[in-house]
Amino acid sequence: MNLKTTVINFFKTNPHLGPSLFLFCLGVIFLTTTRFATVSGALFGAGASLLGAWISDINTRSREFNSKIKKENEAVQYLSPELLRTVVRLLHIQERAIINFSVNWAENIKNGELRLPLASNIHDLVNLGDLKEDFLPQLPHLYPNAIQFKDLNGSKAIKLVLYYDSLFELEIFVKDWWKREGQVPSNLFNQISHISEKSLRLALECLAEFEINHSNYDTPHVGTIPERISKALEGASQTRERCSANFAKAKASRTDPDPEFAEKSTGCQNMQPT
Repeated sequence: MNLKTTVINFFKTNPHLGPSLFLFCLGVIFLTTTRFATVSGALFGAGASLLGAWISDINTRSREFNSKIKKENEAVQYLSPELLRTVVRLLHIQERAIINFSVNWAENIKNGELRLPLASNIHDLVNLGDLKEDFLPQLPHLYPNAIQFKDLNGSKAIKLVLYYDSLFELEIFVKDWWKREGQVPSNLFNQISHISEKSLRLALECLAEFEINHSNYDTPHVGTIPERISKALEGASQTRERCSANFAKAKASRTDPDPEFAEKSTGCQNMQPT
């Protein structure tokens, strides 16, 4: 932006200042002549009046800006505890999902073929004590109806909306697909893990926007909340790589490869339940 454009924009945002300066300049010109001395005084008076209006406008805008900043800071403090509680819950869901996926995947390989139709007890082969309710995220209660939400700036509000919407997506999937007949458990837990990871990545962006890196709503841990999220994402990726390697090894050791087994046992990939 060049100097000319900067000056023009300055006077556009300060409409009283331009006329005020113009009237002062005219007053100085008329002051040099005795004939127009009275006019000069009037011009100075009008210029001073506009200058006062400009100063008043500056003060008003400053108060409004400071008030907006204060309200936004208060909104962040008000909404942060709920945000942190949902993130801590999501970390637990991701941890249990990837563990259940890994154990169920090992059971798939142990039992060899996964033929259609699946055995009626397919969802009972592995029981780590987790219930459907353990994989339901904690949904927000304050968002979006809390008046403080409206005080967030655009970027913070958008990040919060995207994150919370992903939690609703996770809840719907768990309720709709939990132990659904005809579905391989490892695939279902894998998908829960993938959706949780998506939410955790959105949570990272949200926490950065809110400038939060700790939590008082969980048992003590080493590392900040963002560090724990990054570690969880890395651990999930490593688990899938290990499962994929185990599947390749088991497949290679089979003397009579079954295409149906290969097709149904792709839980290490980002497979959607069918």
